[in-house]
Amino acid sequence: MKKLNVPTRTLKEANNLKFKDNKYQNKDWLCNQYYTQKRSMEEIAQICQCGHTTIEFWMDKFDFKRRTHTEASLGELNGMYGKTQSDEWKKKRSVKYSGKGNPHFGKPHSEETKELIRKKNTGENNKCWKGDFATSHALHAFLRKNKEKQKYCENCGKEKFLELSFNHKLERYTRNPDDYLWLCVKCHKKRDYYEFGKYRRGLKK
Repeated sequence: MKKLNVPTRTLKEANNLKFKDNKYQNKDWLCNQYYTQKRSMEEIAQICQCGHTTIEFWMDKFDFKRRTHTEASLGELNGMYGKTQSDEWKKKRSVKYSGKGNPHFGKPHSEETKELIRKKNTGENNKCWKGDFATSHALHAFLRKNKEKQKYCENCGKEKFLELSFNHKLERYTRNPDDYLWLCVKCHKKRDYYEFGKYRRGLKK
């Protein structure tokens, strides 16, 4: 431009031209666009005729909490919302990723990787973890694995088939192994239906 003697703009003139529509500097306006209107940063940037990094800068300046990837893909925000995939497209994709087309074809997980995946999805790390609010069946299965199995009934002392018996005086089932006893079938029934039955009816404390 200097060779052609074309006059250049000053930095101030360039900034005024580039950021002519600076609505994003208004906290309320930006909050309305992002949270109420649920527009993405790219869409807001197009409205303001600036780059999305500029919107990111001002959102960080205002301490706005950004949506997670999952939140940004829910409902109408999802690009596939209201759209269905044709059977032909599903078949093509199935063929494309079957056999050698699958990126994991012939690449089994090592035992170390399997163990890492197992630990990552066990207990409280599992997205389906419900703690003490799990079903009684799930809690009993958990305790069979985590409570040391006894050889003799903890009530009569006989060597028989043993079951887990819960202390029904508590409000709900728990994961605490100390709240359970290994009892034979006879002692289990006696404890559940006789002793705790009286407790429920208020005849015994």
